Amino acid sequence: MIRAVTAAACAVMWVQFDLALIQMSFSQGFMSPGVPFWSMFVLGELDVAYRVVANGRNR
Repeated sequence: MIRAVTAAACAVMWVQFDLALIQMSFSQGFMSPGVPFWSMFVLGELDVAYRVVANGRNR
């Protein structure tokens, strides 16, 4: 469960990076190449948290 909580906390941090880059992308007129990178980090951490919780319920 510690891993699930940590992954969720990391996803919050990664989404902040992602939202900052999205905001910057709107102001500069083109998408920053970091947006897909940080988006994948967010999805990866949420996937880890989901898998940890799902596997804990199956035991």
